[in-house]
Amino acid sequence: MLANLVTGCTVIDIFLGSAITLVAATMTYFTGRLIKQKPFIEVEGEEHALALDKYQARENILRVVRIIVGGLWPILGNAFFLPLLWMWAYGSLEFAYWVQFGFLVATEALAIYTLGTLFCIALYRISFKKPNFIK
Repeated sequence: MLANLVTGCTVIDIFLGSAITLVAATMTYFTGRLIKQKPFIEVEGEEHALALDKYQARENILRVVRIIVGGLWPILGNAFFLPLLWMWAYGSLEFAYWVQFGFLVATEALAIYTLGTLFCIALYRISFKKPNFIK
């Protein structure tokens, strides 16, 4: 929203564009809440190591699924709705809808799946060293 204010965007773009991104962020949050790992149940004896390996493998798969599915909301939400908003706010740009859609998908996917994934990995590693850091 701050970037839109500074660059002189229309009021429609400032508020509705931010609302579209807020809805996508909310959907990402609920996706992470929906796809959760189950708590590890302690097992006695030799089965403990096997159960722990299965639990960790499942947890790693769920972490990847959360990143992939959670990243789809902002990518597709912004790519579908922002070009429509820009056509409405700035005038006739119908011919450029699919071009804008393609560029938004590419740039948002690059930002979310590279920078966002690196950020998630860093937070995950920090959580082992400092357990109370992220709560």
